[in-house]
Amino acid sequence: ISVLGTGGLTGGNVTGGGGGITLTAFGSSFTQQAGTSIVQSGGTGKVQLDSGGGTFTLRQITALGGLDVNSGGAIAQTAGTSLNVGGAANFMAGDGAITLTQPNVFSGPVGLQSGTGNASVSASGNLTFAASSVGTLNVTVGSGTVSQVGAISTTGAASFVAAAGLTLTNAGNAFGGALSINVPVGSAAL
Repeated sequence: ISVLGTGGLTGGNVTGGGGGITLTAFGSSFTQQAGTSIVQSGGTGKVQLDSGGGTFTLRQITALGGLDVNSGGAIAQTAGTSLNVGGAANFMAGDGAITLTQPNVFSGPVGLQSGTGNASVSASGNLTFAASSVGTLNVTVGSGTVSQVGAISTTGAASFVAAAGLTLTNAGNAFGGALSINVPVGSAAL
């Protein structure tokens, strides 16, 4: 399914089976309105969202094949919603902030690219980072671990709350400010 336009998803839901879903808003902001969802329910197809230079406000998204969000500005998530991503998830915000602080489920690696913009991400279970480059970074994992398959780079402080453990041993990690780690159960390795 491919939808091109100049605005957001304003009515109904977008549902795809094994293929991908691509939504592109040319040069404007993209807002998923109340009551809408995007569901890619199987196969290897991804959900690809591109604002064409604007911002994104996300709501309920299920993307079993993966999720790519490309924005020229901030990427935010509405309270009371969640992202359920079965494959890799990539969020590219230029120098805008990335704020994904709801109980999200990321089964694959998560890449955050916000230049000097700050990033906050939460997950209800395990969270594995792909290569990421952000301003400051705040991570909260409710009942799992934090790990990585790619280097994490910040220009500012980084804070990790990982309920069951944290492993950030990539030699390419570069934290530009204070590093705060809270692991109530399990261990931390840096």
